[in-house]
Amino acid sequence: MWLSFPPVGWSPLAWFALVPMLTCVRGSWSSQPIYRPVWLGGLVFGLLAVQWIRFADDSGLSGYYGWWALAAYLSLYFPLFVLAVRVSHLRFRVPLIVAVPVAWVGLEYLRSWFFSGFAWYFLSHTQYGWVALIQIADFAGAYGVSFVVATVNAWLLDLLAVPLVRVEAGVRRIEPRQIGRLVFVVAIIGSTFGYGYFRTHGSAGDMATRTRVALIQTNIPQLVKEDPDRFPEINQQYLRLLADAVASEPSLIIWPETAYRTPLIDIAPDVTDDDLRRLYPNERIEPERIRQVAANVRDDLVFLARRGGVPMLMGINTEVITREQVKLYNSAVLVWPDGTISKPYHKMVLVPWGEYLPLRRWVPWTHIFTPHASADYGLEAGGKAVRFHTTSDILGVLICFEDTVPWIARRYVQHDSVDEVPSENGLADERLVGGNEVTMLVNISNDGWFGTQPDDSDSARLSMRAEHAVHLAISVFRAVECRKPMVRAVNTGVSAIIDAEGRIVRRAGDESGGAGMTSEVLVGMVGREYRKSWYVRWGDWLGIVCFALTSANLVGAVAAALVARMNRASAARRQVGPSHPVNGRGAEPA
Repeated sequence: MWLSFPPVGWSPLAWFALVPMLTCVRGSWSSQPIYRPVWLGGLVFGLLAVQWIRFADDSGLSGYYGWWALAAYLSLYFPLFVLAVRVSHLRFRVPLIVAVPVAWVGLEYLRSWFFSGFAWYFLSHTQYGWVALIQIADFAGAYGVSFVVATVNAWLLDLLAVPLVRVEAGVRRIEPRQIGRLVFVVAIIGSTFGYGYFRTHGSAGDMATRTRVALIQTNIPQLVKEDPDRFPEINQQYLRLLADAVASEPSLIIWPETAYRTPLIDIAPDVTDDDLRRLYPNERIEPERIRQVAANVRDDLVFLARRGGVPMLMGINTEVITREQVKLYNSAVLVWPDGTISKPYHKMVLVPWGEYLPLRRWVPWTHIFTPHASADYGLEAGGKAVRFHTTSDILGVLICFEDTVPWIARRYVQHDSVDEVPSENGLADERLVGGNEVTMLVNISNDGWFGTQPDDSDSARLSMRAEHAVHLAISVFRAVECRKPMVRAVNTGVSAIIDAEGRIVRRAGDESGGAGMTSEVLVGMVGREYRKSWYVRWGDWLGIVCFALTSANLVGAVAAALVARMNRASAARRQVGPSHPVNGRGAEPA
């Protein structure tokens, strides 16, 4: 199954990749021989799929610990899937073509949110390049595509036991038991592609109103990016890339996540110098220096925007200082050439062991899974989605892996977010607006943790590039689900422009052959899209339904097993019968 995912991308394999595992469903073995090979197969898949995590720590073993731990976690879903299908099919007599997709999608949904969620390597992600197929994502999300692919896998398994055609007296006939199943599968596939044709040929996009966007891809290794001695070199590279972007005459320039290394410091007006000394007890920096750094960062951001001559979206950390505490956020700000700096959007979903340490108080030893010695970035999660208004567009920003979380992109398009509107005082006022609609989704990310330099070797293609390619594939589904174009500015790639139907219009590295891992400016036109999406209105309804059915199935099986055990125990007691001791010696009367 791993071969069907990027970067190998043999997507047709996904349509029968589950069949070998599903052969265990009808087996008569005891539970141990069935589930052990399934778990081992899942572990092999996990080790291959998330091997890119080991590159997150070039100087230690934490990357390997994280790789092994996540692979082991993913492997648990495979025997659980087989168990759910066996219970549904063998105990409750649910047809395989129903039991398999329901169980698979239900567990994908569970994995998307359980323990902060890991919504990667869905079966649907293998099909991101098949535009006609993935259009149902605006109705049922990425889960809809997974459901279709899993249904075909189930039918192929069914055909191994009950062939579609049988021969009787030299005459070929369709197996009667397969007629209903064939109709069901054809209906699923036919309606999926029919809907895809309808959506791709009924565009309500406005290509006359387009925005010229410049996406800056810096391609700076993470160790270099964190080295203060290299900051002057990085600044020179930034100025060169900015000059290239300006030469393309864009209407908007977008930088990657945390492209600007020094935090944007927001000091509340009532914070005194004594407060700053108290809040930074271990720092030997005078309060005047902190205030000066805050002013310098704002001046530098405005300087870059003025050189660009257009609004500039910048990824940057933000320090919010109040009299009580200091909070650090992973943020994005919109900077205008006239000196206006928006109030930031703070990333709402943090990466475990990358931006915070889960269960730190109760399980402190889990710091071995992070490459950071302090085991604590101290990052806070933002509480609201913020829409940025430019002269031509309304932007919904997703930072880092937030584009793998469906509900965040959906929240922007639902109007369940706060609008940022520039004001004259150099800041931005916030107000709730019900009628404004996001015209463009923006993903800024730093995937430099997982490889930076282009390499044509097979090992590099299957490891360092894996995260970049899968991350891009997942982004495609956010565009289709919300029916909004998406642009991606990523430090090491893959920066790209994706239209509202999920087509990757342009991607970094296409011209140079660097597989996205290049330092360049990607320029393209982004049109408007006015079609509505059922997914935006109803959300993960299919995933929720499948998860509920799978949970009820497993709970019902456990309850039935307990009842059966109690009945057997009761029957055994009745069969033995009561004893009648006499004189305390247990002798039966004559």
